[in-house]
Amino acid sequence: MPGFRLAWRVRAGVMGVAVWQSYQEGHPVRAVGVGAMIAFSYLQPVVVRRAARMTVLAGDRYATDHGYAPTLASALRTLTVDDFTVERIRHLAPPRPVLRLVR
Repeated sequence: MPGFRLAWRVRAGVMGVAVWQSYQEGHPVRAVGVGAMIAFSYLQPVVVRRAARMTVLAGDRYATDHGYAPTLASALRTLTVDDFTVERIRHLAPPRPVLRLVR
């Protein structure tokens, strides 16, 4: 939907006008309700991302507690790597031994 992205970006302006109109018409409760809708429209994606991240980290803790962390880390290495995946691999995989010359 081509217009959806634009509408999502300008929602604060549109709802700001709705809040102002409601307040000017003498409906402060409706203005507060519309303002709450604005806040929730910005807050909802943040909460969803946070919940998804917490779920993934809980699964990683479960894998670590039950001895599956190295297997999960090797499986994660085959995926597209982003910063979060690299952080997960670092916490799941045991540190690799450092080889040094013996004198």
